[in-house]
Amino acid sequence: MNAPVTSFILTLLCAVSFASCAGGGAPYAELKSSGTLSPSTGKGRVIVYRTSGLAGKASKPFVWVNDVKFAQRLARGGFYSYDAMPGPLLVEFAWHDHYSSPAETAGIALTSGLIGVGMDHLMGHKRKGLTLQVPPNQTCYVLFDGRKLSQVSKEEAEGDLEHCGLLNPSGR
Repeated sequence: MNAPVTSFILTLLCAVSFASCAGGGAPYAELKSSGTLSPSTGKGRVIVYRTSGLAGKASKPFVWVNDVKFAQRLARGGFYSYDAMPGPLLVEFAWHDHYSSPAETAGIALTSGLIGVGMDHLMGHKRKGLTLQVPPNQTCYVLFDGRKLSQVSKEEAEGDLEHCGLLNPSGR
């Protein structure tokens, strides 16, 4: 095998292995087995996650729960764990947490043109969300697929979360 092909294969293998642990925090399986992810008595647990992978790796949305923004952006292969009071809960995401500054707008214009500037202004800071009913002493799972948030079953979520790491060890 020649050197460029070997180098490409090794680079690809490194990228794939890095992508599988992109969340960076404690692994879901480890936290689950320790009981750390169990809801507090009388509250519900909400887990918001994004599957791992290479596509869209650089894009990390901001996430809000009932208008409170999580400190870290939602990276691929990462998840948030949040104790919530039972009842309705609004989970939202947006690509920006503010309107673009003149310098940011100029950068977007240079890289994406006027259409990019328009799309950034119209869509970048607009929050899109999901309202769910949080039951006491149970866990709800919310998947961000790159375009929208959706509530998923425990079985689907646990298969996805297998390679995800916790982003908010303090719960916020």
